[in-house]
Amino acid sequence: MIVTVRDWYGARSQREQRMLLAMAAIGLPLLLWLALIVPLDRAYDRALERQLDAVDRHSRILGLAKRAKGSPAIRPAQVADLGLFLADNARQAGLTALPSAAPQPGSSIVTIAAANAPAALEWLRALEAQGYAISDMRIAPAANGTVAVTATIGAAR
Repeated sequence: MIVTVRDWYGARSQREQRMLLAMAAIGLPLLLWLALIVPLDRAYDRALERQLDAVDRHSRILGLAKRAKGSPAIRPAQVADLGLFLADNARQAGLTALPSAAPQPGSSIVTIAAANAPAALEWLRALEAQGYAISDMRIAPAANGTVAVTATIGAAR
């Protein structure tokens, strides 16, 4: 077979031989890239994605296990007037909150007319960390890139 290819190559003119060498110089690395590098790169990306999914699942399972061990629940501080407490707490965070009575006892509906979204969500997250239950939260866009937030905040989880 090698003799046949060598005879065929030798029968070409010098110009055709140079053209065939140039085609081989371009084609072989391209073929190598398509046959080895692309599949290995795709396999690496898939493996990385699977590993990140596994780490995410593992952290969720650890969190569930920690919660299932019976870690003591955070109890919010007892306050005489939840609406007044929430308005004052929001003011300290730089937000203007208007509390109103909720149908459930021990809870309050808080409305923030216009606030920076990260600041409002951080305030709500801090309340959750203190042990308050947040339910029925609605966020809507408001003027100048702000958001309007309405949430029902309860005194206990």
